[in-house]
Amino acid sequence: MRVARGSGNIASAPAMSRRQAEKLLLDVICYTQELAKNGVTLFGVGELGMANTTPAAAIVSTITGRDPEEVVGIGANLPTDKLANKIDVVRRAITLNQPNPQDGVDVLAKVGGFDWSE
Repeated sequence: MRVARGSGNIASAPAMSRRQAEKLLLDVICYTQELAKNGVTLFGVGELGMANTTPAAAIVSTITGRDPEEVVGIGANLPTDKLANKIDVVRRAITLNQPNPQDGVDVLAKVGGFDWSE
């Protein structure tokens, strides 16, 4: 289901285009439907825990309207002295990309990443 080699740096550009986000979501839906046709009855989600807590915080901040400082955490053991920078990155990503909190595909494309749909 790879749409591109990697997501864009949300601090300087959108994670992906809207077209890429839509394709990725449709691919995941088709794949899930195929698995269900083949008898899979239980689906779970997981993540690698590597470099995805920043986009996760940007998504949560956008959708909830909370300030990044309220939703950013240390992730996979980020040193606490680096937390202010991570908060700033999330704030810049939201300011730069202007994701529409009423449009989930827009949020995914602008401050999410490919790992949110794989």
